[in-house]
This record gives sequence, C-alpha cells and structure tokens, in this order.
Amino acid sequence: QADCPAQTRIYTQIYDEAARAHADQLRQHLQAAGAGRLRIAPIENVTRTAALRQQRPPVPWQQATLILHDAALRPCAQALAQVVQPRWALPDSKQPLITSLPAALPGQPRTIELWLPTLPSERARMR
Repeated sequence: QADCPAQTRIYTQIYDEAARAHADQLRQHLQAAGAGRLRIAPIENVTRTAALRQQRPPVPWQQATLILHDAALRPCAQALAQVVQPRWALPDSKQPLITSLPAALPGQPRTIELWLPTLPSERARMR
C-alpha cells in the first residue's frame, strides 16, 4: 500500500487518446494501492487541453514522471512509482522519475501529478 497522507490528490496526464485505456487501468491500480487515501482526478489529455486553449502542447516526458507539489510527498510518490513501473514500462524499463514542481509554479497541498508518455505499443496502434 502507498504511504500517502489522506486526501492526497493525483492528477494523471496523457499526451494522446491512444494512452487513455491503459492509463485508466493504471488509475484503478493506483486507487487500490491508495486504500481510500487517494483522490484520483479524471485523466487529462494535455495535448487536447492545449489545443482547446490555443496554446502549445507541453513537451512530453520520456518516462512516467511523478511531479511533487510538496516535498513531504516523496515517500508517497516512491510507493506510487512501484505501482506505475510494471504497468507503464518502456523498452528501457526506466523507473518512473520523481521530481519537484518548479519553484516558479504555484503548488497545491497534498498534490502529485503523474505524466504518462505514450507507450510504443499504443503509438503503433495509432498508425
């Protein structure tokens, strides 16, 4: 089980719709690992959101990445990374990256962002 404070929010971002079904399965695993302590928001397609706002899409992370809004959430993120790793493995099997929200951006208490790159198998199905 994830060592997370009660009401920790998880925001999951994908870059295209090909990743949504797989991300939704991962979301269910994260919910189970949180044992009721996590509030997991709906999955956001950040490329689509940027297009709707007429903004440039964000540069994709090359591996699953957990962005902490609060450094005290690192143990929680490490536990969540153990759930993510076997379910979002890239060919080089990198562990999910855990990093802090840039200081220039306003953070929210008890918040972690999970950014999921499109898996090669999903990219192939899009073609």
